[in-house]
Amino acid sequence: MRRARIILCSLVLAVMFGACVGVGHHAAAVGAAESGDKLTPGKVEMSIRKGMPQADVLGALGNPNIVSTDAKGQQVWTWDRMSTSEVRSAEQGGVGGWLLVGFGHSSSASASHRSQRTMTLIIYFDEKNCVRDLAYHSSSF
Repeated sequence: MRRARIILCSLVLAVMFGACVGVGHHAAAVGAAESGDKLTPGKVEMSIRKGMPQADVLGALGNPNIVSTDAKGQQVWTWDRMSTSEVRSAEQGGVGGWLLVGFGHSSSASASHRSQRTMTLIIYFDEKNCVRDLAYHSSSF
């Protein structure tokens, strides 16, 4: 009888600690969804240099949203990005459900994250179609 109690207590503790670990796992999954290949100020600073040809800019950043010309007739490329991200993760406990039915035990874990980002990048080209200047604005909320 005593051995059965020890085993039952061990199982109860394992289920309780498993639920705590589940929340951490889901929070990590939500954070992983935030990473990726995005247009960021750091990427612009590392990739774009004055004098760089248009082909290299396209290779580094992809196609711009807007292509126009300035008062001198020189090309101006604009990348205007906005993203909204919402990630939800939930898990219902499985191990303890049938072992502890008599105790009314259930476990669940969940995590969620919502964010919005904007990035506007403007690159001005010279008469040789090389980067003359650039400006950008980024926000995250």
